[in-house]
Formats: sequence, structure tokens, C-alpha cells
Amino acid sequence: MEKLSNGIKLDDKPIKKVDKFTERQNWLKPKRAKFKPGLMYRLSNSDCAYPIFGKLINEYRNTASFEIVDFNEIDRQFLKENNYRLIIKKKDAVELCRT
Repeated sequence: MEKLSNGIKLDDKPIKKVDKFTERQNWLKPKRAKFKPGLMYRLSNSDCAYPIFGKLINEYRNTASFEIVDFNEIDRQFLKENNYRLIIKKKDAVELCRT
């Protein structure tokens, strides 16, 4: 360490350059998940005649995928074709209750 005349100490180590990516990475904040996996959600889908109920499988940026748990018999054929899993916009899912 080198000491200047005004009393400030300088470190002999070279200054590490930071690239754009590292700087940008520090600005990003982790986003909080909107949905919780243990809850039941009421889902509205334009292809289903009645509201359907499901549990969260995975959450994406603007959508989320749900496993359908409860539904009306009229919608059974459509849900069976999709293996009882749907990808729904987040605004179309409403939290119901804890299971």
C-alpha cells in the first residue's frame, strides 16, 4: 500500500474492468412469483363453457401452466385432448383457497 501526502492510502492491486454484461446483471432484480404452488385457482378459458379449477405446475413471464383438477362434464373432451393441462394468461387465473 502506498500512502499519499494527504493521508489517503492507495492499493497496489490493478483495478478489475467490469464488462457490460456484469454491470447489467447487477441491475437485474429477481422477480417474485405471483402464484403459489399449493393453492387452487379458478381458471377462465375461452374454449371451456364453465370455469375450471386447477393447481399450478409452472409459472412463466405472462402465463402459467396448470393441472386441471375439477371441471364440468361438458368440458371433459377438450381437457382430455390437452391431457388435463392448460397454459393460461396470469390475468385469467384467480386464487381460491388453500388445500
